Amino acid sequence: MPDIGYNIGNGNNARLLLAVRGGDWYGKSETRCASPLAHENSIGSNDLFRLPTKYTYCCDMRLIGKINNKLHAERFVACMTLKNINAHVEQENSAWDVWIKDEDQVDFAKAELDAFVSEPDSPKYAKVVEEAASILKKKERARQEHKKNVVQIQDRWQSPGGNQRAPVTMLLIVISVLVSLATSFGKDQQSFVFRALAFTSLTRHQAMSQMKVPDPSDPAIRTGSIRRFELWRTVTPIFLHFGVIHLLFNGLWMFYFGRQIEGRYGSVWLAILVLAFAIPSNAIGAIVPLDWEGLGVDSSGEVWVMPAGGLSGVLYGMFGYIWMKTLFDRNSGLYLSQSTIVILVGWFFLCILLSDGLMRGINNWAHGGGLVIGLIMGYFPKFIADIRGNPPKKSK
Repeated sequence: MPDIGYNIGNGNNARLLLAVRGGDWYGKSETRCASPLAHENSIGSNDLFRLPTKYTYCCDMRLIGKINNKLHAERFVACMTLKNINAHVEQENSAWDVWIKDEDQVDFAKAELDAFVSEPDSPKYAKVVEEAASILKKKERARQEHKKNVVQIQDRWQSPGGNQRAPVTMLLIVISVLVSLATSFGKDQQSFVFRALAFTSLTRHQAMSQMKVPDPSDPAIRTGSIRRFELWRTVTPIFLHFGVIHLLFNGLWMFYFGRQIEGRYGSVWLAILVLAFAIPSNAIGAIVPLDWEGLGVDSSGEVWVMPAGGLSGVLYGMFGYIWMKTLFDRNSGLYLSQSTIVILVGWFFLCILLSDGLMRGINNWAHGGGLVIGLIMGYFPKFIADIRGNPPKKSK
């Protein structure tokens, strides 16, 4: 519904504006209220000297005089602009009323108006319109630049990925749910699905092909499936989860982080990031010695498997990536609140400190590997820009 404004007389220098916009009535009694009606009557076709927006707003305005010539009225507004005085003119019959916003500037503006009216065609006023237009354009450019740096926290929190669909994010969550159901939330480690997705899955015969006397703690066995070029296993453990809480925790963070990245940069880039975070976070635990809390192989079943998995490594990679973008790339459209940072950093160190107790069995190497890769990938564009001496641009 369009804005409709009604100016009702209320004394010589006072008006009462009643306006309706979008079905809501509102009004305010002031010395003068600027309205869309006044906007339509603003001087000339030069938008630089019209009200800044089409929306109704109320503000104090003081009538200081009249100018009979439209061109002169425009010229006087330009003079006031050059002197940082907020002036507005509005046609009344055949003359133009001159209004000043700031009461403290009324006396000065009246003196300026008297001087202007006495010689409006003076050479000193010849270029004021062009000069004022130039100033206003610079201010508008500065305002737009400032607007780019404003973080709309509420919008990002309510809809971190905007209204766009996030197919890769949802696919990762759905696959994780289906795999969890198929493996009884990680309890059935001899199931076909678990064996197909685990980082290591070797029959005894396959294990003996790696070592004459297979040792489940030996790196050759722990990386045995990768040595057999089953390279999908560097990624697929992210779909294995051990318990409802594990799946729920990871699924919620994936929904939050994934939608941000996918909504801003697209599905392809999110898929690339998932691979970049999944491969090292899955592999590092199998490479690190068991004495350093590396991942072992369970040899109790018919097939030797590595009972490890989850999206945590990928999530910490996304966390690090978005964190760096929040700090160093305000144009990225990605954002982390301070509370989110505190929660995930706190959880990261809590898992390490309690790794021999309550947090036993958590793959801290996956958390750390994903986080380091994410921090590097998030900061790298800023690092390159600093080396080249270029200002940071929107980048992935």
